[in-house]
Amino acid sequence: MLRSYKAFVYLHGDDDLIVGTVSGPGTAVMTDWELPVSCMTLNDVSDEVLGQIVREAWSRGRNIPLPDYKQGLARHMELRGVKTTRSLYKDTKSI
Repeated sequence: MLRSYKAFVYLHGDDDLIVGTVSGPGTAVMTDWELPVSCMTLNDVSDEVLGQIVREAWSRGRNIPLPDYKQGLARHMELRGVKTTRSLYKDTKSI
């Protein structure tokens, strides 16, 4: 069990941002996708607001067991509305 104060920030395409909490060792785990995950357009969010969203994601880090990575991946794909990992990560940058 690890406690983490990390956030994930995915930039899909040129301006579709997804921000959430990372409670596992280096990757968002399934239970992190059950926490609030912010979806926004890069052009519609200021640096200050994005910083606040990331700080809020950091505050949700907690002690959790390490569940199956595939469940977290499935939730990410569901959130994006895609059916394959190839389409999920096409033109995606992870920050």
